[in-house]
Amino acid sequence: SSSVRGSATRAARRTSSRRSRRRSRRSSPSPPPACRRGGGRRCGGSRKHGTEDQIEEEIVRLIKFIDRMYSIFGLTYDIELSTRPLEKYIGEIEVWDRAEEALKRAVKAAGHDYKLNPGDGAFYGPKIDVNIKDVFGRSWQVATIQLDFQNPKKFKMTYQGPEKEEEPIMIHRALLGSLERFFGVLIEHYGAAFPTWLAPVQ
Repeated sequence: SSSVRGSATRAARRTSSRRSRRRSRRSSPSPPPACRRGGGRRCGGSRKHGTEDQIEEEIVRLIKFIDRMYSIFGLTYDIELSTRPLEKYIGEIEVWDRAEEALKRAVKAAGHDYKLNPGDGAFYGPKIDVNIKDVFGRSWQVATIQLDFQNPKKFKMTYQGPEKEEEPIMIHRALLGSLERFFGVLIEHYGAAFPTWLAPVQ
């Protein structure tokens, strides 16, 4: 009957439409996985303390650590160096200038170039941001290394120098950034076909 033929036609159109949408999703960038869109994110960060003349050595060590870690996943990255905000910052400009120059020297000493991102530093100090690209060419900020001259001052932290008590500097580091964002990038990077060492049971 005409009603049966009409129902079959509509069902065929729906099936064709679903196949078309699936082909489209395979050939174009997918939306961010739910783990990258969550309202709450966890960040595996830590803080280190040292003297001002140890900044360059320690930053080089951290960048080389990032090199090794990201190469295991087959990821490449670019570095952005963010400098003092124009208005909302704390501390003396002279201290900021020294910190920024120390970061620039460290990035070069670690064998990398960097893109300058003027005015995008944290309010307490300049920072290095590590950006990786997923399989669709989209850039994601993951690791970050931030210098902080202000918190040690705020908490009245000191150490005994050669002649007197001095204030340390603080280095904030998060080598994977947001864990949910990093896992989301990995899912698309591997196409969910993870290497055996990462997911032995699949």
